[in-house]
Amino acid sequence: MGAIEKGGVIIMRIDAVQLALLCASHFIIFFSYNDVCGVRYRSDYDVEFKGKNLSLWCEVKFDKMKRKLVQFRFDADLRYEDGEVEIIGSVRDAARKAICFINEYLTG
Repeated sequence: MGAIEKGGVIIMRIDAVQLALLCASHFIIFFSYNDVCGVRYRSDYDVEFKGKNLSLWCEVKFDKMKRKLVQFRFDADLRYEDGEVEIIGSVRDAARKAICFINEYLTG
């Protein structure tokens, strides 16, 4: 995975699991229950990945008790450059892995 250029446009290819776990890791670092709105939480992160500046976001939904996640959505955009992020692999499977990772942190 990495960045390629096509017709002057940069395309950053990243594995879905890799991106989901990167977003999940940032979630764990910055998460606070004080920021939860109802049962939802959203956060945005700016990171450098493989020499490119990315804007990541993730949005989670908790169960009614706010003890564990039941939904995880994520994505990334290139910052400062014209281009796009192409996610390779199953986003749904990657989200499931991120949910397991975060729930282990929350309940562990």
